[in-house]
Amino acid sequence: MQMRDQMSQLRTTYGNPYLVMLYECKQISRPTFALISPGATFNVATVRGHILDPLNPQSNYFNDCKVKIPVRDRLCQLHNHNCPKKHTQLIRFDHICQICLFTTPAGNIVNAMKLDKNSCTDTYWVYDFKDTYAYMIEEYKQTRVQVFGNYEYTAIVL
Repeated sequence: MQMRDQMSQLRTTYGNPYLVMLYECKQISRPTFALISPGATFNVATVRGHILDPLNPQSNYFNDCKVKIPVRDRLCQLHNHNCPKKHTQLIRFDHICQICLFTTPAGNIVNAMKLDKNSCTDTYWVYDFKDTYAYMIEEYKQTRVQVFGNYEYTAIVL
């Protein structure tokens, strides 16, 4: 199933915001996360969501998946206007490698990320993978390699 179809299905079956892992560029090894709201705008090739900052922007380690989510009053669902909040951006479906949700054998949809209370502040919450769902990091890497080529950057010398 295509990513757009999976996410369209979630619009009717999962009524909460959720995280997705996306490919940003070859120089960034760790996944980039985006928060998709239940009422996110879908187009043919894109979805509107909040692209999030990593907990440690200097880290480029692939398993470093802690992500900062601004508290609700610091997110803005609009775009292209002047306010101090974090705005939505267009995210291409073909750059989304993994949805951070899991369907249990009983058919329940659960979030694969957990709140890391020790790292939270007054301005943002920090989420990380639940140990049970850490395999999604490997799936992200495999998808990224399949779609975008080698994970490691290699310079071509002419």
